[in-house]
Amino acid sequence: MIGDPDTLRDWGGGVKLRYFVDSETIEVTSVEGQTFTFETPGIGKGYPFSTTASYEIKDNQGEVTQELRVWHPYVEGVYLSYTRRGDFVNREAISGQAFAEYFAFGIPTQDLPESGTANYFTDVQGSVEASGRYHSLYEHTTATFGVNFETGSISTALHLVGEVSATGEVSDFGDFAGTGALLGGGPGFKGNFADNSGEFSGAFFGPGAAEFGYYFLFDTGIFEAEGDVFGRKK
Repeated sequence: MIGDPDTLRDWGGGVKLRYFVDSETIEVTSVEGQTFTFETPGIGKGYPFSTTASYEIKDNQGEVTQELRVWHPYVEGVYLSYTRRGDFVNREAISGQAFAEYFAFGIPTQDLPESGTANYFTDVQGSVEASGRYHSLYEHTTATFGVNFETGSISTALHLVGEVSATGEVSDFGDFAGTGALLGGGPGFKGNFADNSGEFSGAFFGPGAAEFGYYFLFDTGIFEAEGDVFGRKK
């Protein structure tokens, strides 16, 4: 869904994961087309994505060359059932530079409703870079998210509030309203925030669009921000 931290990709255009039960391995195909196989020691057979976990590939010198991290999103006191967050770092990318890819994955919605609307509980992760300092968005940022299934329209809003971990200083970067649309009937969607200050791209997961995940990027000229929003239907 999203490639490197500066590029948003449409649903299906990012990292691809396949799990092989017999060999208990995860195959990752990067956006550059490289394929890597991760072993999953200590994970219950058939359940590689049930908990937060990290997997590594090392070279002959023991240096980590690729890393896959899987996160289990937690929204309003409930772990999501169909959606996961992934980070893939390739230190041997074709480009010759370390390449990080962040993405949502899981069980994509196959039965997207054709009528009605839905609103979602949300959780936000991410960071803001402003005046040479990084601010975490985890503690204070809030989001809203809704969809009109009949028209395919998406509405979301972010109130970006960041905290500098070292000092505890909190900064309010403002409110940003976004609108978007389903892509080809879903489950993917994409959109922009007001005044083209930022953009977002994501997808619905689970039966009846029970959950969603999207990534966002901002570059306002005053600050840059990146992160993700995950949610479950109210």
